[in-house]
Amino acid sequence: MWGVQIMSVTGPVLPGDLGVVLPHEHVFADLVREYRGTGLLNDEHLACRELEAFAAAGGTTLVDLTLDEIGRNPPALRRVAEAAGVTIIMGCGHYRDPYLDRAWFDRHTVEAIADEMVRDVEEGVRDTGIRAGIIGEIGADKWYISAAEERSFRAAARAHRRTGLATLLLNELLTKARSRGAKALFLEVREHLQSHLFFAVGKVMIEARLAQACRRGNIGQRCTIESLLAEEIHQASQQVRSADQRRRHD
Repeated sequence: MWGVQIMSVTGPVLPGDLGVVLPHEHVFADLVREYRGTGLLNDEHLACRELEAFAAAGGTTLVDLTLDEIGRNPPALRRVAEAAGVTIIMGCGHYRDPYLDRAWFDRHTVEAIADEMVRDVEEGVRDTGIRAGIIGEIGADKWYISAAEERSFRAAARAHRRTGLATLLLNELLTKARSRGAKALFLEVREHLQSHLFFAVGKVMIEARLAQACRRGNIGQRCTIESLLAEEIHQASQQVRSADQRRRHD
C-alpha cells in the first residue's frame, strides 16, 4: 500500500491514480533563443485541445518540466489541467545554459538556490500556492558543465535530500559529460540522489528503446511508446517499493 502522495498543480494525487503517464513534457515553453521557428508554446486554447486529445486516448498524467527560464506558468498549467481533466505534475529548479541568468547565479549561494526549490515544493511558486511535484529538469548544455550549471545541480541535489522528491536530469548530462570534472560532479549528484528514485529518462531514451524493440521484430508484443512508458513506470514503482522496504528494515 502506497504511503505517499504526489503533488500536482491541482492538488495531491495517489500513485495508483496516475494512470498512463507522459514523464517529460512542456505544455508551455519559450525556447525561441534556440528554436526561432518552433520554440514558442503559449497558446492556452491549443494546449487544452491537445490535453483533451491525450485524455481521450487514455492518458491521465503528464510531467511538465518547463522551468522559469523557459516560461513556467503555474496558473496556466492549473487552468488547462482542470479544463482538460488531466493531472499535471510541475517541475522546479533551473534549466541549463544558455537560458540561465549567470549574474543571478553569481549572487546566490547553492544553499539559497536549494531554499528556493524547497519553497516551490512545500509552499508553492511565488504567490500562486501551486506546488511543484518533481525537481527538474536540471540540465547541462555542453560536454562540460558551466559554473552556473554546477551550482544548479548541487542545489537540486540538496533540495532533493530535504524534500525526498524525485529528480530529473536532462539527457545531455549523460551523453555529453565526458570530462573528468563533469563525471565527478555527476557522481556526486547521483550520490545525493541515491536515497530516492533518480529520473534520468526522457522521451529520447524511450523512443530509442521503441526503435530498438521494433528492429528486434517485437512488433507483435505491442511495441508502443505507451507500453514502454508502462514498463518504465512499473520498474520505477518496483525500485521505490524496494527502497521503502529497505528503509523500514534499517
